[in-house]
Amino acid sequence: MKTRLSLLLLAATMAAACDDDIRWEDAADGTPAETTADGMYILCEGLFNMNNSSLSYYDFATAAMASFQDPGKAGSDQTSYDYFKMRNGRRLGDTANDLQRYGSKLWCAVNVSSQVEVMDLATGRSLARIPLFGDDGIARQPRTIAFHGGKAYVCNFDGTVARIDTATLAVDGITQAGRNPDGICCAAGKLYVSNSGGLDPQQPDNTVSVIDIASFAETRRITVRENPGAIHADADGNVYLVTRGRYDEALADYDCRLHRIDSRTDEVAADYDMPAFDFCISGHRAYLYTYAQGGGDGIAVIDTRTGATLDPSFVKDGTSFVHIYGLAVNPANGDLYVCDAMNYTVNGLVYCFGADGRRKFTLDAKGINPNSIVFSPRHDLANDGGSTDATPANGIGQVFSYDPAPGQFVNQMPLYAEGDDAQAMARKCLEALQAGSLVSLGGFGGSITMGFLRPVANGEGADFRVLGNAYDGSAEPGIVFVAKDENGNGLPDDPWHELAGSEYASPQADPGYAVTYRRPASTADPVPWTDNRGAQGDIPRTIHAQSYYPLWAEDDEMTLTGTRLPDNGAYDPAAAMWVMAAYAYGYADNHPNTSAASALDIDWAVNADGTPARLDTIHFVRVCTAVNQQIPGLVGELSTEVAGIEVVSRQ
Repeated sequence: MKTRLSLLLLAATMAAACDDDIRWEDAADGTPAETTADGMYILCEGLFNMNNSSLSYYDFATAAMASFQDPGKAGSDQTSYDYFKMRNGRRLGDTANDLQRYGSKLWCAVNVSSQVEVMDLATGRSLARIPLFGDDGIARQPRTIAFHGGKAYVCNFDGTVARIDTATLAVDGITQAGRNPDGICCAAGKLYVSNSGGLDPQQPDNTVSVIDIASFAETRRITVRENPGAIHADADGNVYLVTRGRYDEALADYDCRLHRIDSRTDEVAADYDMPAFDFCISGHRAYLYTYAQGGGDGIAVIDTRTGATLDPSFVKDGTSFVHIYGLAVNPANGDLYVCDAMNYTVNGLVYCFGADGRRKFTLDAKGINPNSIVFSPRHDLANDGGSTDATPANGIGQVFSYDPAPGQFVNQMPLYAEGDDAQAMARKCLEALQAGSLVSLGGFGGSITMGFLRPVANGEGADFRVLGNAYDGSAEPGIVFVAKDENGNGLPDDPWHELAGSEYASPQADPGYAVTYRRPASTADPVPWTDNRGAQGDIPRTIHAQSYYPLWAEDDEMTLTGTRLPDNGAYDPAAAMWVMAAYAYGYADNHPNTSAASALDIDWAVNADGTPARLDTIHFVRVCTAVNQQIPGLVGELSTEVAGIEVVSRQ
């Protein structure tokens, strides 16, 4: 399975799911500490290519997240905490990377959608949706935003910086920076842009572009360590930068370092032996997300004027984090807020700490991968209205069975708890899919059987798509089967019909393939397999520590059968990386969800003998991992992931 949780996060260590309850601590009256900020926005990035970014709003006075009833949400509970959708009747977009306040407006960089969303700070209502595309129509992919003198400056992954007038909300300039800019800040009348080169992991960039604000032109590039990322400045012009180096496959980690740039000379003034991945600055204090390779996220504090460490371990009450994903300081009272992404596929947590390093409260962010927090004035939550003209979704209404093959995310997506049986895991799959999260099918033969929320008619052209997390160069194809409820009993016991994708008639496809997996003696061991063609291998261990064999399975071996598609993973020596190529059409988790090639047509359904099934309607869908290939390193086994259903035909 691949993970692409942000553009530069190439691997993620999975961990336990989070608790949805708000937990107040060290407050006598059960409320947060006194603050003149009445609420806070929490930007949740979601998952790459999943179009599930969201914006939560937390009200300090009521100690509650704003919510509404969303008729477009699948399932019986239609309570939604997506404040942006509550106010605007649509979703924020795909992979929102940054949220900033400037005056009375909120600015949000939505990377994959290549938009900058501008909202009214007091209501969350959209004021403008600014597209960022080149003259050739290619997305610029905005990452982060900085402000100066009535202008917003947006660094884009295509190597540019866009200038936007904050009054007219129009782009009035584009200038060039380095490769794949990942951070931007302003100091001493200049912009400092960290050029990551993140799309070329074997040859990342190692420069910071200096752009003169007056001329809006690059005047210099400062050489730093490879793969620069987070960059911020204090009010005195002290510029701090994190460099991450190249990703170490053996350690499954980066080797990060902190640096200071002198904005008077535009030279690197100091290098610090501190493994900081990200940070925020408040006054002359920088709060740094530090880590030990292999685990142990923490927070250190330095003085930005001198670089001296004020506190190597800010948290004093033993609170531990899984994966810190964002830091913010409430300017009203100095409280530090820490966003924890947990295992990157469930709702994250937000922790609040007082100046003494002790936790005041913890809350559910109500979204996946919270990365930014902006504090705001009072909202009129009761009377502000807003559009909620969403239409009901033809998504998944039921999961009948979940039968994964062994894999590195089995027992984690969804999370197994002691005592869960097959029915409990199927219920957890339904909850995950209705929340827009991922379900992993494991290696070859792993499957999930689902029922549509409403029947899907066979319209003209494409009818639906199975949502996954494929992206260019990372496809893990699954074969899709459909069935009509011909006997009318509401159960998937009718004939199944394969959707004949592009490889259906390929001589390399093997329709009679079977794999037998055996439970290993220890959860630390790989899962061995043999097939009916005389081959053998294993599901290799990667960085994930749980058992890869389904823990609710009663038998110590399982044999899964189906059609094996040709291996699609190949090593690209020029790029020095493995590429998992997509097939032309007809499979799940094969093309990005936004691609027309990911859509499926009921007309492709065939009978067992290969003749057209000619279905007018379908009620059920089954997805099976169809490739038996193991990629060295973190990718491990190729395993289809499912995140729901999107109906695309006119019903």
